Amino acid sequence: MKKTLGFLAVVTFLWTGSLHAGTVAEPPQDGQILQVLKKSMQNFGALVAGLEIMRAKEPKPDWPVVDKTLQEMTATLKTMQQADTAGAYKKFTDRLETSLNELTLLSRKKSPKFYESYEQMTQTCFQCHAMHRPVDFMKPQNKGSASR
Repeated sequence: MKKTLGFLAVVTFLWTGSLHAGTVAEPPQDGQILQVLKKSMQNFGALVAGLEIMRAKEPKPDWPVVDKTLQEMTATLKTMQQADTAGAYKKFTDRLETSLNELTLLSRKKSPKFYESYEQMTQTCFQCHAMHRPVDFMKPQNKGSASR
């Protein structure tokens, strides 16, 4: 448990940098919006990765760590929603918000269905990336390869 807490703390610290999740000092403008969104999405991804590592390495969820992670995810999501003034990601951030609310309830109950619901939330991430960053899923072609 201590190793999980320490690892998640380090991952979160490294990914958040100077961004304070849940706070946007003033409404960002154009390039700033993209910077805030990118930084927030990176932070959210790091938190998802932390839960995935816990899932792979721990026989049972470390519920206090899960609760803290969900709190940080919720704050990070609020930052994304505030920065997305054009509403380009609204469809997906609304789904994430619903998923996080459900995950928070399941975590409080220490429900064995937590990771099932977590899987549904991560599908929202993949769907958003497929829509807005399809390059994340495209395999680069090796033009010099003779084995085709």
